[in-house]
Amino acid sequence: MKTRSLFFRKEHFFLFVVILFFLIPNLSSADSIFDLKTKISVQVNASNGTYRVEAGKFKWKFEGTIGRPLLTLQKQSGRDGIGPFQSLVFQWREDVPLEGKIQLYTDKPIVLFQLIYLNAASTQARPFPTLVRFPANLKTFSFQDRRFPPPKFDLESGATPWLFFDKSRRTFLISPADYFMIARMSGQKEGAIRRGLNAGVRNIPRGFTQSTLLVFGQGINHTWDVWGHALTDWHGKKRPANDADVGLNYLGYWTDNGGTYYYNFDTTKGYEQTLLDLMDYYRKKGLPFHYLQLDSWWYPKTFTAASGEKPKNPHPRNPKMPKGVWNRYGGMLQYEADTTLFPDGLGGFHKKLGLPLITHNRWIDWESPYREKYKISGVGAVDPNWWDDVISRIASWGVVTYEQDWLDHIYQYSPEMQTTTWAGEAFMDNMARACAENGLTIQYCMAMPRHFLQASKYDNVTTIRVSNDRFSKKRWKNDVFDSRLASALGVYPWVDVFRSWETANVLLATLSAGMVGPGDPIGKENAENIFRAVRKDGVIVKPDVPLVPTDGTFWTLAKKNNAPLAAWTLSDFGKLKVYYVFAWNPDRKAHKVTVNPKFFGLNQKAVLYDYFAGKARVLKKGKKIKCKLAALQQNDPFGIQKTDDWAYFVLAPLMSS
Repeated sequence: MKTRSLFFRKEHFFLFVVILFFLIPNLSSADSIFDLKTKISVQVNASNGTYRVEAGKFKWKFEGTIGRPLLTLQKQSGRDGIGPFQSLVFQWREDVPLEGKIQLYTDKPIVLFQLIYLNAASTQARPFPTLVRFPANLKTFSFQDRRFPPPKFDLESGATPWLFFDKSRRTFLISPADYFMIARMSGQKEGAIRRGLNAGVRNIPRGFTQSTLLVFGQGINHTWDVWGHALTDWHGKKRPANDADVGLNYLGYWTDNGGTYYYNFDTTKGYEQTLLDLMDYYRKKGLPFHYLQLDSWWYPKTFTAASGEKPKNPHPRNPKMPKGVWNRYGGMLQYEADTTLFPDGLGGFHKKLGLPLITHNRWIDWESPYREKYKISGVGAVDPNWWDDVISRIASWGVVTYEQDWLDHIYQYSPEMQTTTWAGEAFMDNMARACAENGLTIQYCMAMPRHFLQASKYDNVTTIRVSNDRFSKKRWKNDVFDSRLASALGVYPWVDVFRSWETANVLLATLSAGMVGPGDPIGKENAENIFRAVRKDGVIVKPDVPLVPTDGTFWTLAKKNNAPLAAWTLSDFGKLKVYYVFAWNPDRKAHKVTVNPKFFGLNQKAVLYDYFAGKARVLKKGKKIKCKLAALQQNDPFGIQKTDDWAYFVLAPLMSS
């Protein structure tokens, strides 16, 4: 009599399948999550590795694929800095085992993608997410992958947010959420959205997590703000108030490029005495300057570029000034005052001056003695001891804000920051930590989009430069668009130095909700304009949030229209909000701008006040109006009369009183 094997008995086979189903529920072929308020759903199919996000309110669908079946799939729930969420978690294998997460937040139009390396990998995995289907026929926007990143109504590869919107202002925004120094958005040429890493990244450690944010919204500026708050909340950044440090709260004087005393001083007095006399003059005039910025001229440098290239014919930065290691434009040798400029050092100068200091720094020179003691990667310090030693020393000299300039050069000429998971983080993290421990805030300058995003991690990164050197009308467009990115991330824009008689520049600096700092020659200041921006005690009278482009300006430029551009900000008094609108004509091809109160949330009678014309108009509910741009003249103390087509409006609801 033959006996049959246990494994071939049908009743045992079906019993095995049932037991397996209950013991390993993550082998289900598909699963989904849904948020009732936002009408957003996420589905993942384990059998073929596809995933889908649907934004039901907009009837938008996004689809991507892992490109292979999944090994596991299960639901989870939890809470992080953004709030409570549901998630689908799944695993698959490429060269190493990988885990993916798609998190959907409760009552918030936010989706977070994560790729986790479960083992160390010598090469990077395929980009995740890779979206091969997403809403078509939308306008696009991103930032160019360079310093003071110019706006681009197209999709740039790199660590920049990608913005998509339509005429109805339905919007979605997708961006890296971490490891910004090596993050990369790509795929625009193939009609895809890919979130990966720089091509040169290798040797990824176990547990490395790459995260991506996808945010939906009605309204372009509204969506920017939802996205930015999600990013800072996720990283736990405490967003600073617009008066969080001396530079944000008070009027200051700037000696950077475009300022009068940039690599320049009265040679009969010397640099130190020139600045002491300048500040003493302002005190006697009742002009309330509360700090002094010292640019790159104050410390010793070489002639060597960040690339290591030495000029064939080195010459001083300013040939009219005395030669010396201070009067050069190469790498920083030591972050200490040149004693030919400040005989008693920076601390001695601070005691004589009696004001807080903001100090500039650039890259570390290839011949710097710091390289003998500290770990320098390329031209940036990644050694925590360097940051501790240098920042504690300048704090004792009266420095309250550290300005890290030339960030694009430091990144470009420090290869490990572009190709490793640790070097860029070490440079940026140690800067923020050492400054925080010594009570200093930070300003970024010559930042790329990735540096803007990096600022979402740090409480004490309070300001960032948003336009190239010497603020002027040709910088205005870049200023307001970069301010849109900075503001979303809880950082205040600094427009750069200007002259106090330049009315529009003073106004834009004030409306930026950031710093106000002229660089006038002694005796040539315009006190009237200064006191339009600050109180008698030097406190800047500013709006609550930075000036940013209107939704209409995004749409206008996306269509390549030559209409004037407009930017707006507001003061929030609780039940009452007052809006400030700045409009200008960048190419002199159009001379009217449309103001629509509905786009500012004003669905009632409103008053539009033309500040410089001194005229007010009452607008009926739902009424929009076209306003002329006037040729406004500035009072130049050198007798050069200049005009520009621009206007400044105050918009407020018409109250019953």
